[in-house]
Amino acid sequence: MVTRHTGPVLEQAIASVLAQRGTFEFILVNNGNSQEVESGLVERFKDSPNVRLMTGHGDIGLVPGRNLGARVASGSHLLFVDDNCILPDDALTTLCLEAENKEKSFILAARLVDEKGQEKESSRLRVLTPLVAFINKLRLASFLPAYQTSLYHTPLSEKTVPVPAVGGAFM
Repeated sequence: MVTRHTGPVLEQAIASVLAQRGTFEFILVNNGNSQEVESGLVERFKDSPNVRLMTGHGDIGLVPGRNLGARVASGSHLLFVDDNCILPDDALTTLCLEAENKEKSFILAARLVDEKGQEKESSRLRVLTPLVAFINKLRLASFLPAYQTSLYHTPLSEKTVPVPAVGGAFM
């Protein structure tokens, strides 16, 4: 989890990760938070053996922050979760069970919902091509549904299904 000026939801997001069952390593990358937030994180996790807080590198950006955390990860699977995502109970258990059935490299993502339970547009995506980007930038996608970047308006399966692209908030 890379955190940067997240606000109060950060505590909920961290608590939801730490509440997951099973053995896992939690890598928290402090990415340019205020000194007060950074000090609070350092104090909170100084004696937590399964939490690794990475700090002191400044604001290097989301993707470099994720790469920094990934480089020190020691597990067989890697989960990127945004600092404002509240995980439901047993989310990691469910993901691990699903991962057991995969025979080659894969990315699993989850349906993302807002606080009202409505699916977020970034849950299921089309591959972003220059044409799709152009049509969406001009706000023409509502007239050309085949070129919408998000698939959230399409029926949702109860089973795991392939999608062209996933958002990076939870993968």
